[in-house]
Amino acid sequence: MAVRPVPAHGHQSDTSARRPFEPAYLFIANTVAERIGSGEYRPGDQLPTEAELRAEFGVSPMTVRRAISILLDRNLVTTMQGKGTFVRSLELG
Repeated sequence: MAVRPVPAHGHQSDTSARRPFEPAYLFIANTVAERIGSGEYRPGDQLPTEAELRAEFGVSPMTVRRAISILLDRNLVTTMQGKGTFVRSLELG
């Protein structure tokens, strides 16, 4: 059994925490959303790269892109072409 390296940001996701029948992209989106909600990722912080998320969760590039799309739809993150994905500032009011 191969051991996956822990990504640079220090997470080794427990994919066994995924609920039965929960798509991987939704699990990733919810996990990142929880990290944002807990303050682990703060407004303005850059999220791990697509490659880092693929390594952490053991998924395809398309799965990571779908997860990021969900986070965009939830207005939790914003993307900047060629720069990455960033946590949005909370807009009060």
